Amino acid sequence: MVRAQAGTIGDELIDQWTQQNGIPPSLETQRQMFGAARTKALHAILRSELYELIDFGVDD
Repeated sequence: MVRAQAGTIGDELIDQWTQQNGIPPSLETQRQMFGAARTKALHAILRSELYELIDFGVDD
């Protein structure tokens, strides 16, 4: 789950960079972007999973 979301986020970051700069980022910059994307995806999924565990006291 994290890997798929990180790949999507990383691809979007690279597309944005390319649109703004007219050329794709260097391999080192791409590596850093995918690292940041993994972190962002992990945090998003953890937040989502933890939110599902919260008991709001509302009966269905």
